[in-house]
Amino acid sequence: MHQISIQEAETHFAGILSEVRNGEEVILTDHDTPVAKVIPMPNPDTKRRIFGSGKHLIKYIADDFDETPEDFKDYV
Repeated sequence: MHQISIQEAETHFAGILSEVRNGEEVILTDHDTPVAKVIPMPNPDTKRRIFGSGKHLIKYIADDFDETPEDFKDYV
């Protein structure tokens, strides 16, 4: 990650985008004050996890699921 002034970014915008495409983060500054961060977009091929999408994968939960096993009680 590196910093670049807004004025310099205006003239080298294509180069900045090339860096970002390669995974770099670039901070834009105005008179040495950070004002924005240009970061790469997440991979669009990555599927988002949907809450509850795995509910059909659990077939059975034992009645004693939440009880501490006998041989483990010494550790609690």
